[in-house]
Amino acid sequence: MTTRLTSNRIWQLSYGLNERDLAVVATLSKVRVASVRQLERAHFPNQARTARRVLKQLTQRRVVARLGRVVGGVRAGSAGHAYALDVVGQSLSQNGGPAQGSRLRRPWTPGVRFLDHALAVSEVYVQLLEREREGGFELIEFQGEPESWRQFSPHGAPLLLKPDAFIRLGYPIHEDSYFIEVDRDTESVRTLELKAEIYERYWSSGLGAASARRLSESPVAGAGSRACQGPRGRTDSKQGPRSCRPPRGCDIRRVQ
Repeated sequence: MTTRLTSNRIWQLSYGLNERDLAVVATLSKVRVASVRQLERAHFPNQARTARRVLKQLTQRRVVARLGRVVGGVRAGSAGHAYALDVVGQSLSQNGGPAQGSRLRRPWTPGVRFLDHALAVSEVYVQLLEREREGGFELIEFQGEPESWRQFSPHGAPLLLKPDAFIRLGYPIHEDSYFIEVDRDTESVRTLELKAEIYERYWSSGLGAASARRLSESPVAGAGSRACQGPRGRTDSKQGPRSCRPPRGCDIRRVQ
């Protein structure tokens, strides 16, 4: 199948997409990549067969593309496939192409480390949707990379804060905002400490007061999650990153 489509052909393929189809596009626009099971939970709860049928149709219409790498090994079967936006889906997305550029092109299959991390961020988003359905809060906003990035200039020197995501949660009488960091236990403690220092500088600049609040001590996603909390703390090999001191206004979550 050719990867180049005319604008007229893209319009023809996108014509007739329903609300749920567009919701799938919106999710993949936010998180860039999601597994079949994650898309099922987000848009087809308890409808696994329907999810696979719809994803097959969207693939045929070049709205989404199935990546070449299987998540969870060969035993995962069709449920182990991951999807990203194809050129038709990209044309409907505010983020454009697979690298957030204006060029629309067939998505490529990333490496194992990148894919694992991207799917972990997607898992945070899906769990937030599930909690929203339970009535705990309203997910007002979810920004994935690079939309979640923040540029600031403390003392005139430009810095770039690059969280994996930014979220806003609505409650009956207030809103909470968080930066999300997901680490698959692949980064050194020093790398996490350097990132935490940038968070603290962002907070000290005065911008963080309106953009971030400290997360609770409970893990964001999954049992066994840990947090590297802060730029200045000493790391103990037995206690792990929990011995770090938290910066004001943010925690860095490690999701295993």
